[in-house]
Amino acid sequence: MGHHRALLIGASDYEMRGIQPLPFVPGDLTRLGAVLTGRGFADVQVLARRPGGKQISANYINARVIGFLRRVRPGDTAFILLSGHGVHARGQDFLVPEDIDEDVHPFESGCVPIDWRRHLDETPADHVVFLIDACREGIEQDSMSVAGVREWGRQQISAALRRKVAYLYGCSPAQLSLFVRPHEQVRDGRDHGTRPGESFSIFSRSIADVVTAHPHGRPLALAEFRDAVQDRVPRTTSSSCPVPAPLWPRTRTPRPGRAATRRR
Repeated sequence: MGHHRALLIGASDYEMRGIQPLPFVPGDLTRLGAVLTGRGFADVQVLARRPGGKQISANYINARVIGFLRRVRPGDTAFILLSGHGVHARGQDFLVPEDIDEDVHPFESGCVPIDWRRHLDETPADHVVFLIDACREGIEQDSMSVAGVREWGRQQISAALRRKVAYLYGCSPAQLSLFVRPHEQVRDGRDHGTRPGESFSIFSRSIADVVTAHPHGRPLALAEFRDAVQDRVPRTTSSSCPVPAPLWPRTRTPRPGRAATRRR
């Protein structure tokens, strides 16, 4: 019988001009990691800060994902969460590593493509779920974004992967994944477990809350998980953001179709 295993990677300590740090990311991943461990995941790796002040670099991210996909076992379900700034360029989605440099041109050449198809073809895992908390567009004060990008793409999945791989994005194309800043007030009657002074990603917090609330011992299918996160995201947004706005996660699976996509 297979096990559930998780790799949670977060880029937060950015130094490049024009890219704001995301100091809440390590806390988000630590919280989610504890939730997954408490729910019986056999292996949970949380990689958001490196010893000695080393950065979460492009090489580091790639190596950790590739190694994780190689080491899972037949029958396993693998969860890979990527959190940080993200861009979409030339039909491809990218995670921005902490060591990105302003002189890199084109910008995306210094980023991590969210595309491990060759390694997915070879992984022994029965199922792989990518959770992308980095689908950002443009510069917004309370979003996790980099200037000059277009809407996030739709992952193309090779025929060999049609049984096993899905992507759950923190937003739909042309939307932003929001985070709550420390000074934003919890609105009366809408705390949904949030506390004054907290800073966190709406999407990562919603995932943790959904897993926490799910009954022990009952399987959680991907469609049910997606729907529960979709329900949780706008409620968490409305509890803390000054101007509530609908924000809909979306899945990319081998079959066509995605969640509602409109943001006012």
